Formats: sequence, C-alpha cells, structure tokens
Amino acid sequence: MIAIGVIFLLIIISVFLSTNILFYRKLKNIDKVGLKHIILYFLFSVGSAFIIAILYYFFEKYILISLFGNEFHASITERIIKFIMLFSSFIYGSFYFSKFYINKLTKTNEIELIGKE
Repeated sequence: MIAIGVIFLLIIISVFLSTNILFYRKLKNIDKVGLKHIILYFLFSVGSAFIIAILYYFFEKYILISLFGNEFHASITERIIKFIMLFSSFIYGSFYFSKFYINKLTKTNEIELIGKE
C-alpha cells in the first residue's frame, strides 16, 4: 500500500512539474516571462487539484453513496481508477487554463494612428 502511495505522489509531482514547465516555455515563446505569471499559474494548478479532489469527495460521499446505498471499498483498483479520473480532469483543466491565459497575454491593445504626422 505504501508503494502505491509513493507512485501516486510521484505522478502528482510530475504532473505539476510538467504543466508548469510547458507553461513557462509558452511564456518564453511570447517574450513575457514574468515571475507573477509563473506564480499565478502554479497557484492555479495547486488550487485546481485541491478543488477537484474536494468536489469528487463530496460527489462520492453524498451523491453516489446516498443514491446507490452501498459503501465503496478502497481496493487498489478503485484507488487507481479514482486517481486517473481526478488527475485527467486536472490535466485537462490546467491545459485549458494555460491556453486561455496565454491568449489573454498575447492580446495587445495597440491603436494605429492613420493620418498626418
């Protein structure tokens, strides 16, 4: 059981690192590398992982158990399935947010002046 916990922890850390590294590379491509952008994205990725886990916990506890009436046992396969469901939604959300945030950073509000100089 401890080995599976270590594997899950390593996967979580690799997901956080990979999404943040990809976001940093996209920031370098648009020449807007700033510490505030990197910190904001890291806080979003950590916060979204906790929000997704809490929402899934409440969904399982109050909706699934009350709807079906039986308890779920914590076997290894169920833990793996739950982990895959949670972090696939986290990865999708973080990539969607990074795409949205990069598009927002690349927009410029430049005004072209046409006329006499």
